[in-house]
Amino acid sequence: MLRRIGGWVPGKARLVTGLHETRAWGLTAAQIFLTPAHKAVIFAPEDGVDTVGLQSIAEHVQLFVHAPYVMSLFPPLVKHSRQLAPLRMLATHAASIGAVGLVLHLGEIDEYGETAVVAARQMIEDLPIRIFIENSTHAALKTVVEFIVRLRDSGTDVALCLDTARAWVAGDAALFGDARAFDTLVNTYLTPALGLFHLNNSTQPFNVKTHQGLYAPLLFGSIGTEWFERVLKVFPQTPVILERASPVQMVVDRAVVTAIDCDLTHTLFALKNHPISGSLSQS
Repeated sequence: MLRRIGGWVPGKARLVTGLHETRAWGLTAAQIFLTPAHKAVIFAPEDGVDTVGLQSIAEHVQLFVHAPYVMSLFPPLVKHSRQLAPLRMLATHAASIGAVGLVLHLGEIDEYGETAVVAARQMIEDLPIRIFIENSTHAALKTVVEFIVRLRDSGTDVALCLDTARAWVAGDAALFGDARAFDTLVNTYLTPALGLFHLNNSTQPFNVKTHQGLYAPLLFGSIGTEWFERVLKVFPQTPVILERASPVQMVVDRAVVTAIDCDLTHTLFALKNHPISGSLSQS
């Protein structure tokens, strides 16, 4: 079974058209918004969203819906209770179009104990769709994964969405460290929890703790190509979402992932030295 590889398809009015284009480019997954990115307001069919068209696309393309940025598991400025209704509405809408998951940012939290587990369960248990919790630029990945496993053990349908660029700027020494540390992290923590990659290179140095200007093309960033080869080979079936919005960049990054999956080292070399890739590295 081939890995599902997709990109971020923006827009509202052209969402179905964009997804058809995505499929034509050979992408088999996609990430979309059913909300304005910065507002917890759910788009409905009367707002110009073609629900039937999205359902048709979902029969062929694995859809992941991303929650708006102001909505997170632990929002810094908003009480959990104020997010319950919009989150349930969004999850219900996402499930109705055939999406396989809802991506929700972790947010900001200092303590991942039992109180946090109870608060998180209040937010996401019994939702009609699987929740993928995306790691933050501040929390250690090991801590996030332990928290997700505790949620799963409590009966909540949840998995990790690993944003590689966020983990890089968070300074995750085990994930980006030597083979022994990496293997321990994978076998003990990632394997039970990982459900989705946001596969991104980073424009920023390691451990810089920022989310500003974060993403770079896979072949041109602070994270070496050999690391992407290592992590993708360990998780050959985990779906990949590429978050660089440019259609051309998505196609190039898809080729990178496919070349890694198929052990086509010469293709990786050719892609890195192709004039189109070189021009994208400057964008």
